Amino acid sequence: MKIIHFIVLLLALLFSPAFATVALDGHASNFNNGGGTTGTVTLTSTANDIVVVCASLYGNTSTIPTVSSISSSHLSSGSWTKRSSVSGLYVSGNGADLECWWAHAASALSAEVITVTGTGASDTMSIFALAFSGANTSSPFDGNGALPASNAIRTATSSDVTLSSVSTTSAAGMLFSAFTSLANISGLLPLAAPTNFTNLDTVSGSGSSTYNDGQDATFSYAAAQSSITISYGGGVSPSPRWLAVADAIVPSGAVASPPTRTLLGVGK
Repeated sequence: MKIIHFIVLLLALLFSPAFATVALDGHASNFNNGGGTTGTVTLTSTANDIVVVCASLYGNTSTIPTVSSISSSHLSSGSWTKRSSVSGLYVSGNGADLECWWAHAASALSAEVITVTGTGASDTMSIFALAFSGANTSSPFDGNGALPASNAIRTATSSDVTLSSVSTTSAAGMLFSAFTSLANISGLLPLAAPTNFTNLDTVSGSGSSTYNDGQDATFSYAAAQSSITISYGGGVSPSPRWLAVADAIVPSGAVASPPTRTLLGVGK
């Protein structure tokens, strides 16, 4: 009987998938104008999803507004964890901040209004919301040291903003990226998607004296990624200033890529 049990267990391990598949279950975006401290985005998704919200806040003072909390009727402010941020002070006292936060939505969300609250008034606020199914709900992000990736170009330039050497440890998952620019490039959005990525949402608009344009994109992969480059821009004119982030969601039961092994004495 012990042998039979061992064989059954071995067959189950051989023929059962090592992990689920991460899928984009829902996404939404919204441009908020008016100089207030809050902005909203409305998202619909199924149960047991990982929800990621990336928000860019632009202010007209040297004190850059940042995200202080995120909440909704099914996801209280205590449910959210800050994952990444990048910010910069630009010309004439204008500053910008781009942050990504995440939460586990145990129940389905139906037209859920998610509110982002800033530390101060924002001239404009752009928000992207992504819902991922099949993700690891306790540790949803890839553990590679290159993640989360972020970059900022804080001076006027037509150069692309590039996230270099982005790598994943998990052999399967989904990369996502968000960028925002401080320039009136609405006539040129959406920009061409980075290699292998699919553009999802585009927002653009202006406040009292600042512009806020941006988009987000995802890339599903079935093999660990090594030192890929994610670029936004394409020589856009007028010259914008950029902020960009990228990260990766891993599936439930994901197994980290095994270390490279060296066999001694073989073929020597």
